[in-house]
Amino acid sequence: MLAPAYWIGNQAIVQRCLGARSEFEAKASFMWGAILKTFIPFIMVVPGILALAHNPNIPDADQALPILIRDVLPVGVLGIFFAAFLAALMSSVDSCLNSAATLITKDVYEQYIHPHASDRHYLIVGRIVTILAIVFAVYFAIWVQRESIYAMIQTLLSIFQGPSLAIILLGVLWWRTTGIGAFAGLVGGIAFSCSLTLINNYAAQPIFQIQDPFLYIAWWSFVFALILTAAVSLLTPPEPQEKLAGLVHRYVMRDDYAKSR
Repeated sequence: MLAPAYWIGNQAIVQRCLGARSEFEAKASFMWGAILKTFIPFIMVVPGILALAHNPNIPDADQALPILIRDVLPVGVLGIFFAAFLAALMSSVDSCLNSAATLITKDVYEQYIHPHASDRHYLIVGRIVTILAIVFAVYFAIWVQRESIYAMIQTLLSIFQGPSLAIILLGVLWWRTTGIGAFAGLVGGIAFSCSLTLINNYAAQPIFQIQDPFLYIAWWSFVFALILTAAVSLLTPPEPQEKLAGLVHRYVMRDDYAKSR
């Protein structure tokens, strides 16, 4: 659930693809990313097995990989590894900050607060949003430093990506989806996933009997948002066909067929 939602609807991924020089290169980037994604199980599992064989008495599982790297890699290779690690980290942080600033500046500030301003004005607003996001991230990292970073990230993603994937799939595949229905599905789905997370964490009897239930939360919020979006869309007037042209699968296939004729 989380992997398709990330690759299909993540703003950082989509924004980079929209910046490609051609449609072919954008599609090729997704294919290359999908090929690399198939190696993730080996990249995550094999180092853990090697760390267990190397030192079976590691007290904290989160320290398995750092200890393995420290003990196995020679000094020169260790430096190269950390340089590559920091470069990848900075690239990921840069993409997230850029995407967050774009969303807040274009979809919130320009739409509802200060429309029709100059490009330089929005550029300055984007830079301010980036700085505020960095400050927030620093304090948020201090607040969650005792938690597993991986579990925290996946929990936060599960709150948003289930509903996001539901409205993206319905919007692309079902022509009857409306903007009001998508908005209701997104807000309702996020509220539903937040409720599941709070109930599971603070109720006397957790709903999901596992330590990190983010996959279950993402799935059920996806189902809830899917049903809510469909129900609200059927109760609201349909979108005009000219607005859906080129965006919904039904009209894209029809237009491609007409061009081929």
